[in-house]
Amino acid sequence: LFIVAILLPLETTASLQITTGDMWVVDNAEGESTGRILAITPEGDARVTVTATDIDNARTAANDTFPEGTGVRFTDNDIVFDHYGNFYFTESVSDGLFRLNENTGLQQIVRESDIVAVTQLYDSEIISATPEKIAAGSGDSLYITELELDAILEIDRVTGEVSVLVSQEDFTTALSTSKVQVNGGIALSPDETTLYVVNDYGDDSLIKIDISGPTPVITELVG
Repeated sequence: LFIVAILLPLETTASLQITTGDMWVVDNAEGESTGRILAITPEGDARVTVTATDIDNARTAANDTFPEGTGVRFTDNDIVFDHYGNFYFTESVSDGLFRLNENTGLQQIVRESDIVAVTQLYDSEIISATPEKIAAGSGDSLYITELELDAILEIDRVTGEVSVLVSQEDFTTALSTSKVQVNGGIALSPDETTLYVVNDYGDDSLIKIDISGPTPVITELVG
């Protein structure tokens, strides 16, 4: 059984979380549009925790429907548990944010249109959203990288309200650079005062964002 689990076509080890001994991973199953999420036990037994049908039903319930056959796909997306046992993930077809809760089941709490409504305030030419990496702490905020604006979003995990924590202009002004690309990952410090973001633009760098005060303070650590 362990060998079977290893041979499953897993999408990426970057989208991996370990909780209560199980390893959770995203998997595009047997096709380009049949994404699902698996939990693998320490013994190597794999079970499906979220199916493509589950995700499609959650999108329908959120009035975020797509043409038949569009399916589900994970591409450079992320999965994370918060301190309360809620499980969150982004997905590439809907470009939204989903939450799995043992009481309420799977819900799409943020749609692509919810993100675009906010990011368009910073760039009127934006017509789509690409949320990818997620960081969660013990508070109500989730921090997500968004690639169309190349910004950091702050999302209320309870209400789904979306705001821009750090815009592209904030990055370029603070770092005196022409561009920052935030598709390299995001992490929250143990004391939850600092975000670390990988900048994939140019020679790559690690960006530190102090979120302990009313206004984020941005510095470059490694470049």
